[in-house]
Amino acid sequence: MTQKRSSSTRRRKRANRRPVRSTRHTARTNRTSRSQRSRSAGRSRTTRRSHLRNTSPQGTHRIEQVRTWFRTGPRPAQTARSIILTLVIGALIVAAVYVFTQAAIIFTVRQKQARDVTTYSFDPGMIVSDDQFFNSSALTEQQIQQFLNKYGGACTQSECIKSAIFDVHNRAADGLCNGYRPSKPKESAAHIINETAHSCGISQKALLVMLEKEEGLIRTNDPSPLRYRSAMGLSCPDTHACDTRYYGFFNQVYGAADRFKYYEAHPTQYRYKASKLNEISFNPNPACGTSRVFIDNEATALLYIYTPYQPNKSALAGQPDMCSSFGNLNFARLWKLWFGSQR
Repeated sequence: MTQKRSSSTRRRKRANRRPVRSTRHTARTNRTSRSQRSRSAGRSRTTRRSHLRNTSPQGTHRIEQVRTWFRTGPRPAQTARSIILTLVIGALIVAAVYVFTQAAIIFTVRQKQARDVTTYSFDPGMIVSDDQFFNSSALTEQQIQQFLNKYGGACTQSECIKSAIFDVHNRAADGLCNGYRPSKPKESAAHIINETAHSCGISQKALLVMLEKEEGLIRTNDPSPLRYRSAMGLSCPDTHACDTRYYGFFNQVYGAADRFKYYEAHPTQYRYKASKLNEISFNPNPACGTSRVFIDNEATALLYIYTPYQPNKSALAGQPDMCSSFGNLNFARLWKLWFGSQR
């Protein structure tokens, strides 16, 4: 038989369930409170941001500046490229100014050289052309002998260059000249000049002019052993004694041609250069000064390396003074006298 539960028992059970309902309600209440606090905090932050935006125009402007900088400000790579571009542009401007200045100087110097050609028939920048200087087929041995007979006709001694014979030596090729192989122990000046020209690629005309320019051996009536010993002025500087290794007519002629080829093969070792402005002295005495010359071609540069002076105005005018020098002036005038144009 089922017993009815007493009312007191039911009340106790309901009382026991109340804390459970109270706990659920508390959890919902706590969640609600947290959500409200979060919304409140969000509204507070929004309010603070709004306050920052609205309370100070200067502050707003600064904030916008910072934002703009972060959005569009220079990046490190962009900054580096800008610096490099600026440096390159600066270097190009400096180079352009230098080129323009040099061009103006060269133009002025070349105008002066053109006036020297008109007034004195001498161009310090083009003493002889490359085509003329390096033409090793300019004359034959027979033509050289005829030339010596003509211009040395007044000399009657056996030692005259037109009739003298000289000791010769075998020379191996050295990358500059093709060597020299004598046919007999002594050979004529015409044969030595011609064979040397072919071996070294230097004009026979240039060698003949050098012999007269240095020691006057073509037209002299009184040749001496001393003149033949330093016939081309090779290794006989103005300020020192001659180098004895190059004594003798053959050594001088072949050695000078070989030396010109050495100059040609090693231009960076020497002061004077073709197609550039060059500061050239008037005299071995430094007090005589210098002036600029634009050297037009390689042969002229080689002649200045060999004889490093130019004529001053007094020499050009035929009224030499203590600072006058005539080496390269005489080369140009002798060439023109004997062979016509140097071009």
